[in-house]
Parts: sequence; C-alpha cells; structure tokens
Amino acid sequence: MLHDKNAERQFMDQIFEPNSAQLGRTERAGNSNNYEFNGVIDFAEVYSKPLSDQVLQKMTGVTAAEAVTNPKPGDALITEPDSVFYPGLYNSKAYRIPALLNTADSTLIAGIDKRIDHAGDSPANIDMMVRRSLDQGDTWEKDGILVNDYPGAASNIDQSLLQDADTKRIYSLVLGFPEGGGFPTAQKRKWLCNDRR
Repeated sequence: MLHDKNAERQFMDQIFEPNSAQLGRTERAGNSNNYEFNGVIDFAEVYSKPLSDQVLQKMTGVTAAEAVTNPKPGDALITEPDSVFYPGLYNSKAYRIPALLNTADSTLIAGIDKRIDHAGDSPANIDMMVRRSLDQGDTWEKDGILVNDYPGAASNIDQSLLQDADTKRIYSLVLGFPEGGGFPTAQKRKWLCNDRR
C-alpha cells in the first residue's frame, strides 16, 4: 500500500490518515465548478476497513423508479436517432455542443463545435461547422460548411443560431479564443463605461 503524504489529491489506496472529507460537492481548483449537491443527505457512515463488493451492492442496490414518459406536444413525431456529426467526419476527432435552427423556409441548420484534435474544451483547436437539411432532417447535405477556421489552434465554441424575423438573415453566435486561450486562462476584468453623449 502506498502512503503519499504530499499529493493534494490521491486514490483511496494512497490516503494516509485522512483528516477531512467532503459530501455533496467535488473539490475543484480555484473553488469553481464544484457540482454542488442540492438535495438532502440523510446520513453518512464511516468504516474502519474497506467493505466487500457484496456488502456495498446490498447497501446501494438499485431502487425502482416510475417510468418516465417522453412528453411530446400534439402530433409531434419522435424519429430514430440520426448522427449528423460523428467522430472522423471532416477529419475531426470529436464534435460537441450542438445547435439546431428551423428557418422560416423550413431549412434545418445544425451547428456544432468541430473539436479537431480531441473532445476537450478551449484552449484547443476548435472550429465551427454547420450542415443543412432541405427536407426536415431526412437527408443532410454531404459537404458541411466551415463557418470559421482561424490560424493555429484558435477556438470558436458554444454556437447559438438565430434568424431575424424581419430580414430572414441567419446569425451564428460563438465564443472565440486566440490560440492558447480559453476559460481556464481567462481573467476577470473590471470594465469602466464612460457615457460620452
């Protein structure tokens, strides 16, 4: 058994005389994104030795829940899943964060992060892609449209699509980061606004 007294985070077999524990949250660097639990914890138990699989399974057995019916309005149709974007398409390792717009002329536009080297967030080489369906999703155009491909490993992520009701113009809103930039490297800034009317 390993006894590592220096590392901040350890696996169970490396823990040496723990003096604290957390329930209902995940400790994160910078105290952000802790996935805090909002329910009620009825009780917690601490044991002096590891429990066997059989004991744990008996304690944490699956509980029955009511079946959830997929709600759908009126005459809505639920179709079989269709992979519009998938790993390997257009030489990309992964796709994430989809957006979908049904335009005024009934064209479906599917947008997504083209995560070229891996599925991770910025900083990474991420471009923005869209594909169109002119028949309400039965088929999709073979060639996707690369919305932007900035030099190097810059990234554009988290697309939202919208259409102006009057002009019918379609907008693609994205977050953009230069190469090496992303949420982990972002810094808070205080902006001052001067009214110069």
